[in-house]
Amino acid sequence: MRFSPAVLIGVLPKLGELIGDAMEQYGVLRAMGAEVNADLLGAFVLTKMDGWSPQVLGRMPLHDEGTRQACARFLSGVAFNLVRGS
Repeated sequence: MRFSPAVLIGVLPKLGELIGDAMEQYGVLRAMGAEVNADLLGAFVLTKMDGWSPQVLGRMPLHDEGTRQACARFLSGVAFNLVRGS
């Protein structure tokens, strides 16, 4: 089976929203004096993903708990690197 990135178009807005939420949370936590890392942000993103059941190619749910955690960690890593780079 050949993978087409176009099948992800439906979930991209939510992924972007989660990255934005993680970036905002980074600022909140830093303002409170907390040491922030990507794992801490990953736990936050995981809570924001609660109740989200994305569909790709009609498959639902798209992820099991392990995949959900990996996705949260990936998105938090992207967010962390974006805020640390600015």
